[in-house]
Amino acid sequence: MSLTNLAAKAVAKCMSRNTSIVSLIEFGNQRNYVDEKTAYEIRELLQIKKSFYFEKRDRRTPSASHFYTWLGVKTYACIDVNSKDGAMIMDLNKDIREEYGFNRQFDLVLNNGTGEHVFNQSKVFENLHQLCNLGGTILNILPLSPWLNHGFYNYNPVLPRDIAYANNYEWEFLWIGDNQGWYKEFSPEGQVYRETKRRRPYSLIERFNPRRPHPYSDIEAFIFQKMRRRGNATLVAAYKKVFDVPFVTPLQGKWLHNIESNQKSNMFEKYKAQPDTFYKFHS
Repeated sequence: MSLTNLAAKAVAKCMSRNTSIVSLIEFGNQRNYVDEKTAYEIRELLQIKKSFYFEKRDRRTPSASHFYTWLGVKTYACIDVNSKDGAMIMDLNKDIREEYGFNRQFDLVLNNGTGEHVFNQSKVFENLHQLCNLGGTILNILPLSPWLNHGFYNYNPVLPRDIAYANNYEWEFLWIGDNQGWYKEFSPEGQVYRETKRRRPYSLIERFNPRRPHPYSDIEAFIFQKMRRRGNATLVAAYKKVFDVPFVTPLQGKWLHNIESNQKSNMFEKYKAQPDTFYKFHS
């Protein structure tokens, strides 16, 4: 796994928005691939006095932890299936509190290109939640499209949106970009989640309904028209944990309106925090 320019910018953005971040834990022992231009931009953003030290041999440091320390992180930890760079060996398919008795919490919890390699997705996001301090930030940097055979999963923007709704997280930011650090920020509300139903020449990737044609949403136009010329698109989603409550696995918000009324008071009671997003956000 790699700390890319995009990931480094996202971490710096979190630290600029939440100046109390001094501890960080990440999934996967990341290698540092941040270039000097990006390091300079981050130095300006966070007003860091010292320049970041790059090894002369290949212009990169052996571990991402060096970079986080430069950003101002005082306490660092990571979880992986091996012990490289001091990682704690844990299986993220399991509840790490129950399985390993690991109860520590951190100001910034980073899932940078690791969650897609873990089969049990519910436990991935539950572990992120449990590792985060109250008032801390959860940052997901995950493959969107196409990332063919990179991991078990690619992710749609609707996933972190509905996780945030189900757990009353406070949104920080939503980006789509590439690993070189080029990205566009989107509002995590509105038409950003609508599915396309428009015919070519706009895209070969579509759900075309000739009776109900619709224009692209901004995020669709960006992914289909601009990102596909740049290769793999990456999803970056950051939100703040503002309630110290157990993690809630979400239902997909666009289908909440299908729940029968006599069920809402029993088996689906825990989803009452999620708004019905079908009519507001989807075509």
